[in-house]
Formats: sequence, C-alpha cells, structure tokens
Amino acid sequence: MISAVPRHPVATDKADEGLAILQESLQKLIDGLEADSTDLGDAFQLALTLARTRSVLDPRAAIFPSWDAWVTAMQLGSAALAAATTTDTHVQCRIAHKDRTLRATGPQWYITPASWINAHNLAVACRETDRIRAVCDVPVSLLREHGARFEGHHFAWVETLQAYWRGDRDLVPKLVRAVDATDPQSVADPETVSKPIYPPMELFHQKSGKRS
Repeated sequence: MISAVPRHPVATDKADEGLAILQESLQKLIDGLEADSTDLGDAFQLALTLARTRSVLDPRAAIFPSWDAWVTAMQLGSAALAAATTTDTHVQCRIAHKDRTLRATGPQWYITPASWINAHNLAVACRETDRIRAVCDVPVSLLREHGARFEGHHFAWVETLQAYWRGDRDLVPKLVRAVDATDPQSVADPETVSKPIYPPMELFHQKSGKRS
C-alpha cells in the first residue's frame, strides 16, 4: 500500500511564469556545454531547481514535462561526474534529447559529496543501472579535492552507497562508520545531520538488514 503524506499549502499562482524562466535559462546553459563544459555544475543545480519546482504543480510527476525535468537533471548529474573523471579529452553524454560532446573538466568546485549523492539518487530513481555503476566508480578522492566544507559522514556515506552497488564485502563496516560519524558530539550542525542526513542511513540499515 502506498501512503500519501499531505504537504503544507504551496503558492502556485506564479508557478507557470517561473517555470518558463527556469526552462529557458537551463536550455541556454545546456546548449553552451559543448563550448564550456565547466558550466555543468550550474546546469545541474538549475535542472534540480526546475524539477523541484515542477513538483509543486505536479507532485506525482504524472505529466511528461515533470518526468522530463527529472531525467534531464539525472543526465546532467551523471555528465558532470563523467566529464570530471574521464581520462580522454572529451566524453559523449546524452542531455536533453541530444548527444553532446563535452570536454574533460577534471576536478571542479561542484564535484563534491553533495553533487555525487544527488547524481546517485537521481540515477536510482530513474532506474538507470549503467549510470548507477558509473557514478559508483567515481573515486572518493576526487570528491575530496573541492569538498573541504564537508564532514566525515558525507564521505563515509558515499563510500557506503558505492560499496552496496559494487557488492563489496566491507559494506557493513562502511555503513557503521557513516552512522558513527553522525554522532551529534562530532558534527558542526547536529540538527541538520539528524534530519536530512541520518534518516537515509537508518532506512538503508533497516532495508539492507532485511535482505541479508
């Protein structure tokens, strides 16, 4: 059985106007990616904003524009990681219904644990197994290069998710390390950690425990 959780009232009177502006801005960024692939970070963030905004009007993602917005966000998240990790000079990525040749970017300010987790979750939600595998092959060391503002639990959670999808034997120790790193005594913002960060770890623990 699927339970519907009611949400608080949301103003929608200017949503269509805002969506049109977001869509136009995103398309301009996407169309310029082959010339400057370092705009992938901005494009990914804007795509997420667009998809989330569409969810205000269409919370079930029942219409094509909503579905398309989330798929585009997934494609941009994967592309950002692919361009940062490729050993070639260019990488081919499909973004917004078109195959695009992106330049290798190497480490960038937007390649962090947060962007990795977003890219991973989008690939999972869209059931893109090959993308999930590619995302999980991104070395955590790359995320550390511009991840100075992130704490240990962020990196430990990334390592846990990677271990799960790769079927690594050290999944449990990595999960324990991630959970332990969220101890309120050892984090800068205990309230934030206890709400959006720790619950997915606990859910993962419960689900993986049932499967084992």
